[in-house]
Amino acid sequence: MNLELHSIQFRNPETNEIITVTLNKFCVTDENGRPLPADSDDRLQAIVKTGAFLGSGLLGLRNVTPDYKVSGDKEE
Repeated sequence: MNLELHSIQFRNPETNEIITVTLNKFCVTDENGRPLPADSDDRLQAIVKTGAFLGSGLLGLRNVTPDYKVSGDKEE
């Protein structure tokens, strides 16, 4: 089996909104599937954090977002 990374999702902790970066189209959308505006802070943060993740994995993402959580992490 050959698995492919399709998308990465981020959650805005202030609004609980899910932001999705779809990698094959490099499209950044809100939880309703609408593209985020080019000047949106959420869009820009998602792009930077996706680049950190793709460039250096979870440890690189932790450097950009020290308080990140992976789905399934236990709450402290």
